[in-house]
Amino acid sequence: GGDRKGVQGAVVMLSEAEISMLPLIAVTDGDGRFSRTLWPAGPNCTGAAYATVFAPGHPPSRAKPLRVDDADAGATIELMPSGTVSGRVFGPSDESVEAAALEVTSASSELGVTIVSALTVRALSTTLAQLGVPYLEKRSFRTDAAGRFRLEGIAPGNISVRATHPLFTAGYSKEAFLAAGGEVALEIRMARASGVAGVVEDSAGRPIAGALVRVVDVATRRYEAVARSHEDGRFRLRCGPGRKRLEAAKELLSGAEVEVV
Repeated sequence: GGDRKGVQGAVVMLSEAEISMLPLIAVTDGDGRFSRTLWPAGPNCTGAAYATVFAPGHPPSRAKPLRVDDADAGATIELMPSGTVSGRVFGPSDESVEAAALEVTSASSELGVTIVSALTVRALSTTLAQLGVPYLEKRSFRTDAAGRFRLEGIAPGNISVRATHPLFTAGYSKEAFLAAGGEVALEIRMARASGVAGVVEDSAGRPIAGALVRVVDVATRRYEAVARSHEDGRFRLRCGPGRKRLEAAKELLSGAEVEVV
């Protein structure tokens, strides 16, 4: 950790240089140490391994690449302390929005997912579940009765918060920099949602069931709502007012702009 003390129970994932080989897993002991036999160097091995560490109270951290052909490759990985994001979610009339779902987006929070393939992530999730590592599960944050929130264990870096609620369109905070071990306060304003309904048809006028329908705000280019069309091709979504683009996808993507009031 940041105090140079070993972190016990941290999960170390060793993957081969951003390609599809399944990762190797190690768990640190009471002194924060770990040991794992790496792959032998060869024509199908790049000769380098990346160590990514997951530990409670810390964002994922990644070490410099290890040389697989070294007799005793080693690395010292220092974990940064996580930060806290707090704030409040308001409606269009300054009313508090209770039970809004919150999602924090951060470039550093994606670490550990982008370095391996989707197949590897699924295999890794199964392995970690067997090891009993609940802190790697995706957490759900919601506002309280006063619309307030306090999110701990957030990776430092440039972050923003997205809020969603069935009665409102998605709201976004301003981007802010979260320092390691620090705290930032953000506010999110949400607009009342309006309804958008329609039918997805093919070129012959036949309804398309199961099409993915998305509402995109033309000004911000952000997705506001997503739904699947029913058996008769009908769909209904909720979004905020303004100029929107409806996109429908089954095999090929098509779209049209509409005005929502």
